[in-house]
Amino acid sequence: MDTSTGLPSAAATDQSQRARDEIPSIVATGPWIAFAALAFGLGFDALHAVAMFKFVAPWICNVAGLLLIAVGGWHIGCAAVVFNRTATPSEPWRPARVIAAQGIYARTRNPVCQGLLILVLGIAILLRSEGSMLMLMPAAMVMHYGVVLREESYLQRRFGETYRQYMAAVPRYGWRLKPR
Repeated sequence: MDTSTGLPSAAATDQSQRARDEIPSIVATGPWIAFAALAFGLGFDALHAVAMFKFVAPWICNVAGLLLIAVGGWHIGCAAVVFNRTATPSEPWRPARVIAAQGIYARTRNPVCQGLLILVLGIAILLRSEGSMLMLMPAAMVMHYGVVLREESYLQRRFGETYRQYMAAVPRYGWRLKPR
């Protein structure tokens, strides 16, 4: 802080800019967003506004829920293995060391976000929580705009052309919406 003007000094501004460039400016971590949707949905269920699970056999809900939990866990586990192998932190508040472009990251750029949403969908189905299923829609939007796009912007600043080439080669969510 410059004592004569009361404004931040150039060194402080440079330091805060450097800190901002070293980590992505996400709105919240993926687990917080996904499990907040589950919690809000469980609260919404108390209103008894939606009741669609009464039309589905319990065994179908159980099987579907367990399969979705397994698929979501598989996405998250595969991503953790890649982060471990590349010795780059998975926590968004720590600077990325390398672009994790192997394993599941060779097919999708955001397996953790996908995995979390699929995992919570499975939990919601097992708990027969219609509200949680509904809350996953806004949670997915928050995850996309508040986490994924911000992380991509950060990684482009950090790794430049190398990351842009990775973005061109690997779809954001594992499928291409436009033909090449």
